[in-house]
Amino acid sequence: MNGTSGRNVRKGIAVLFLILAAICLAIVIAIAYRGGRFEWTLFGIPISAGNPKGRLLCIPLALLASHLCWRGFRRSPKEWGTLAGRLILLSISVSISLLVAEVGLRISLKQGESSGSMQDLADLEEGSANVAVSAAHPLAAVTCVSANKKLVYELRSNQNMKFGNRELRTNRAGIRADRDYTIEKPPSTVRIIGLGDSGMWGWSVHQHELYMALLEKSLGKRSGKTYEVLNLAVPGYNTFQEVEMLRHKGLAYNPDIVVINWCRNDPDAPFFASKPRTYDSKEISYVWLLLFDRAQFKRETAPIVMKAGEVDKAFVDPVILEHSGWKGVKRSLAELKQLGQEHGFRILVYGPLTKEISAILADLNLEHFDTYELRQEDYPNANIHGMHPRPEANRIHAEFIEKELDRRGWL
Repeated sequence: MNGTSGRNVRKGIAVLFLILAAICLAIVIAIAYRGGRFEWTLFGIPISAGNPKGRLLCIPLALLASHLCWRGFRRSPKEWGTLAGRLILLSISVSISLLVAEVGLRISLKQGESSGSMQDLADLEEGSANVAVSAAHPLAAVTCVSANKKLVYELRSNQNMKFGNRELRTNRAGIRADRDYTIEKPPSTVRIIGLGDSGMWGWSVHQHELYMALLEKSLGKRSGKTYEVLNLAVPGYNTFQEVEMLRHKGLAYNPDIVVINWCRNDPDAPFFASKPRTYDSKEISYVWLLLFDRAQFKRETAPIVMKAGEVDKAFVDPVILEHSGWKGVKRSLAELKQLGQEHGFRILVYGPLTKEISAILADLNLEHFDTYELRQEDYPNANIHGMHPRPEANRIHAEFIEKELDRRGWL
């Protein structure tokens, strides 16, 4: 084999190594895009990848091999030294960059945990501080510490502001509404109270786009009766707090119907009943998990639920933790049913119902509507099953709640 043929062979091998590096890089990018294992079919052949470690190691080795094959192996000691120095410098640069990213992410996660804490709220006298409004720090912007330790916090009253660039107004009773409601129910009036968390409250939608507000507007077109819809939802509440809010504020309005919005995180302990993480573990990399295993990242950054003895009784009644989990949900809904029997109002549980909550509702014989009966493909422009429904989804929810109440003859 002459010199020219040898160079061509080396360059061909260099191209193959370069292609190998590109394939490994593409697979790593695909894993990062999916945040974990991805699968696809190529020419009828199933391909799956989930662990990028081997491919991450293969990329620099293949690039180095490609470079050496292309440029040749005959080098002076000085040239080999220069190449080694560049590789060492590149390794140090990458290591420092990853370390900075890891430290920065841990600082960000730690700061995110501290925002909106109950101590922050307690330190803010209503109206005494200029609090920046952002999705990362909602509580100090829109809520205050509640005198009811079973609620912990509730909406501030008489707000007129922008929250996440959306209109937010509350009345003097701390209800997200454009008007006040008299405690005494007017004659020929049907009162509907909504209980829920951020979805019903209206995260990322304008005041006029809330589905409970749209429901009241639609019902107002009917003749013969007056309809009032009071939205008592508060971001972050779980089922126990929602029922407690009915006791605390809603029963005084003498409701005829209570609509409680089910959300998939309702069995969880409220975020304030959690301990902040230290994010100082040397066993894991949060950057790695964020890129290549986002399911584990969520587990590693999820709040650590306090034990009953750890809850700060200055702010929180430990009974809240006793109502967490599926047993707590069932207990809270049973109490809601008892309140309905005592005060003469009907109950509709509305939302995307899983088998666990469906079984509880069936056991308690509570009226409910499962929004999973609505097919997402029929509403392409609406996230109808999302935790925070967009405007179009709010319109659809208002429409179906009215249909469900009318179908049951409650209106």
